[in-house]
Amino acid sequence: MFSLSYLAAIFLSRYSTLKAVLLATFCTFFKIFDIPVFWPVLVVYFIMLFGVTMKKQIKVSYFHVFISFLKVFSKMHSGEIINVFLSFILAYYAL
Repeated sequence: MFSLSYLAAIFLSRYSTLKAVLLATFCTFFKIFDIPVFWPVLVVYFIMLFGVTMKKQIKVSYFHVFISFLKVFSKMHSGEIINVFLSFILAYYAL
């Protein structure tokens, strides 16, 4: 069903994840690796990563002429919106 290269890629990614988790767990037993981290730095880092990722996603959506739901639904009447949602639900459960 799956190709051998796909299964090998899954195995290698899970093997790398296992090695990283085991190494991180092993490093917690030694004081030299106990480095204090100032939590606001982590918050700023998270906001930066989120911003960069969302900027990239928005660029891709504009490149592929993705029309957001807000623009589409703002031009519809309430009955049309209900029909759209019902068709999504029926299409989902039909599969």
